[in-house]
Amino acid sequence: MLRCVLKEGLYSIVQFDNTEQAIKAATSQWVSLVLINLVKINKTSYSYVQHALPIISEIYEQIDLRALHRMIEDRLLYLLDQIGMNCKDTVIKRILDFVERHYSENLKLKTLGDLFHYNSGYLGRLFKSVTGDTFRTYLDKVRIRKAKVLLESGLKVHEAATRVGISNVNYFHVKFNKYMGVAPSLYKARTYKRRGNSAL
Repeated sequence: MLRCVLKEGLYSIVQFDNTEQAIKAATSQWVSLVLINLVKINKTSYSYVQHALPIISEIYEQIDLRALHRMIEDRLLYLLDQIGMNCKDTVIKRILDFVERHYSENLKLKTLGDLFHYNSGYLGRLFKSVTGDTFRTYLDKVRIRKAKVLLESGLKVHEAATRVGISNVNYFHVKFNKYMGVAPSLYKARTYKRRGNSAL
């Protein structure tokens, strides 16, 4: 939607029946307002907008209105893409942090979507595009990593599974074996064996 607004705004300025200098001045004012409003809408975009400020002086360097239109459109759309990527990374970082703190709870994409104000389907695609994993896979990996520590501390397999939010012990066995390459009970036994040897 923002892309359309930018294109329409730029098009309307260039359509003015005015001198080239007047159009460049109007474009300069319009671009300044766009940049200011981008920062107001999204505080994290400040550094990107700072780097984009030379656009304003470049407006007056364009040889004709067609070049001006193309330069502004390219630069502003590129800026929007950068800000968009930053927003995506930011929301995923917040979700990853949330998962680290709440991995033992009954986490679902729908819940996170509601919490972070995203459609769950879109959030799932976004999550995978940033992390490389589906949300379920990522959550399983976090839980297994946490369970590993619990097993090393002496907890029984079913206790570790429950503690990290996996109530089905068979599911826990399958996932632990998948990500650790060994059954949880064997992992625990090996850990104790290593500890015993190191204590000698």
